[in-house]
Amino acid sequence: MLNNYNYLKLKRHKQSKYFTIMLVPHSSGKTRSLRIPLIAFYMVTCIVAATMLCFTSFVLATNHFKSEAATAYSNLEESAEMNTHLKQETRKLSDLLNIEKKDAEKASLQQREVYEEIIEGYEVYYKEKAEELEQKIEELDKAREEIYNILSKKPYLPKIMPVASPGERYETVFLSLGDPPAKPGFNMFSRYEMLSQEVEEWQIYFDHLLGEMVKIKPYIDNYPTAWPVWGKVSSEHAYRRNPFTGFGNEFHYGIDIVVPVGTNVRATGGGRVIYSGWNTGYGYVVDISHGFGLVTRYAHNSSVLVKEGDRVSRGQAISKSGNTGRSTGPHVHYEVIQNGASVNPRRFFE
Repeated sequence: MLNNYNYLKLKRHKQSKYFTIMLVPHSSGKTRSLRIPLIAFYMVTCIVAATMLCFTSFVLATNHFKSEAATAYSNLEESAEMNTHLKQETRKLSDLLNIEKKDAEKASLQQREVYEEIIEGYEVYYKEKAEELEQKIEELDKAREEIYNILSKKPYLPKIMPVASPGERYETVFLSLGDPPAKPGFNMFSRYEMLSQEVEEWQIYFDHLLGEMVKIKPYIDNYPTAWPVWGKVSSEHAYRRNPFTGFGNEFHYGIDIVVPVGTNVRATGGGRVIYSGWNTGYGYVVDISHGFGLVTRYAHNSSVLVKEGDRVSRGQAISKSGNTGRSTGPHVHYEVIQNGASVNPRRFFE
């Protein structure tokens, strides 16, 4: 009894160490059974489970890496797109900067040309103004020289008094001074201002001179400086032998100028006719008062062209030359009387 029990227990124990798989066909075939040791089943199960686990882990890792790769690829594409965009923007910015640089250079060049034109315009303007001022100075100097020459050629003109008042820039200006004081040199930039100042000083000098000229203008206009006619002087203002008898000496109060009958006799200075007509030994004669005690006489005319009281100017025709009165041939007898006394006409000729 006991042996049977142990046998069954042992048999049951052996059976528990195996795993039986029954294969039952659909048809009436024979049923088959497959007894697999339980440990082998467990081992296979563990291997399958480990394999599944490894496979699942591999699949999960693979999917994760794929996802990371996809994300990295996406990021790479975005980076590439961004890099391309940045390159495009950089190129655009570079092109824009180049355009702005060219525009700036062009604008700078245009502005420089404008400035150069403006500067050139100012240079031309001031050059023209400087030339005008220089011409003005030359004109003033020429006018001063003409006045000075006119006055200096008059032997009997009184001395010219100072024409500037004390305290003015030129305290005393005489016609004999010549040019005003020389001005210091000037550079190109101050040329216009220096010339302007010089013109002002010249103008002061000239105005003073002109003021004095106005005062003595009647004297200058009337002063008998011209020749009445052009011809050979046959007799001077001096003692001479009597031309009619050839004997004895007489004083000749004028000069005789030989010219053909009918030659225009001209006034040697401006003035008023105080006599015009016949005067015995002088024949037809014209006397002109020039003021300041000066009288000129034109004698032996064939006719007279003015009457008493007429105003005449230097160079105006007053008579026709002839051979009237006490005369030995056609000529003009010309006298200068100063304060009632006869003086040598040559002292008055220019």
